[in-house]
Amino acid sequence: MGGCTFVQVIVLMLGVSCAIASPPDDIESPSVGLISEDVVTVTPGFAEKGRRISHAFGEVECSMSYSALGEVEERWKMYIRRSSREWVCTIESPSDSELMFTFYSVVLKSPESDIPHLNDVEVWGFNGVLAPDVHYVVHQDIAVRNAAGWMDRISRITVSKLR
Repeated sequence: MGGCTFVQVIVLMLGVSCAIASPPDDIESPSVGLISEDVVTVTPGFAEKGRRISHAFGEVECSMSYSALGEVEERWKMYIRRSSREWVCTIESPSDSELMFTFYSVVLKSPESDIPHLNDVEVWGFNGVLAPDVHYVVHQDIAVRNAAGWMDRISRITVSKLR
């Protein structure tokens, strides 16, 4: 019986090692604390003030303005979650996404504060790690990525703010 326990401990330790090296969907799945989910259409092309997708749940709204290069529209998922301390918006592309973003900005609005502040922004690429060349600025509750000659292929964007 002691040998069985020892083997279980080794398997558990290996599982923990793998979880640490995994992308964050293993750590915090969009289904945890899920409040609302929607499928939105991301359309490539240029628009003078950018194109926009959004998803609202009650008084909370998450939106992304963008400009993207590509051949076809894509169906992306948007999740809005609420925990005891924060609102979280996750925007996910399909695994076969071909869109390249030259600009994007994300806004998360909620009724808790007159001047809400984003407390975290993550942008993930398709290699499963935080894209090292993605730089953003959080200004007046907006996470902005102005690509200045770069193009980003996005797997997932997550923004959160304290309630």
